[in-house]
Amino acid sequence: SAVPAALACSHAAALTAALSAATLTASLATVPSAYSQVEGPLLELLPEGQNPNGELDNWFNATSCLYQTVHQQPISDDCVLVPIEENPRWVRSRWVVARLLSGEVEAVHARMVEEGFAGLVLHPDLLFPGDRSRLQAALSALDPAPVTSTDGGEHIHIYRLGSASPAPSLPSEGGTA
Repeated sequence: SAVPAALACSHAAALTAALSAATLTASLATVPSAYSQVEGPLLELLPEGQNPNGELDNWFNATSCLYQTVHQQPISDDCVLVPIEENPRWVRSRWVVARLLSGEVEAVHARMVEEGFAGLVLHPDLLFPGDRSRLQAALSALDPAPVTSTDGGEHIHIYRLGSASPAPSLPSEGGTA
């Protein structure tokens, strides 16, 4: 019958188009090498809300999905397009960033290890200097020597979580331990 042959051609054309799109996408962006140096799921801590229409947030989300997919380790969600406000990865990232900025490093470590994450990814060049400094200081308690790379067009730090508790934080200037 002519219908099954036409259907088979239609499926072949769709598959060819999908593979071509995947090849094009992979060739448009180089995944930073730091992603291949850590085994296991990673959670990216990305800036949010820097433009009122959300275009930048959507671009960060798409880039994150590309990196997470190409690094071929388990990821925290299936990267389907959902509003950033509801995306499980962004909800989790917001929680982590808020806790890190308030000094709750142990809570972050415990929850992320419990959820099976191997590391937290920071894109320092995308952050305001004050936020970058505070987040890097907090994350250094988790991993004082993060995996870093500057290839792929951006600077990446991956702070490995391991299963041990984070290092105790040092007292702030003028404070006590």
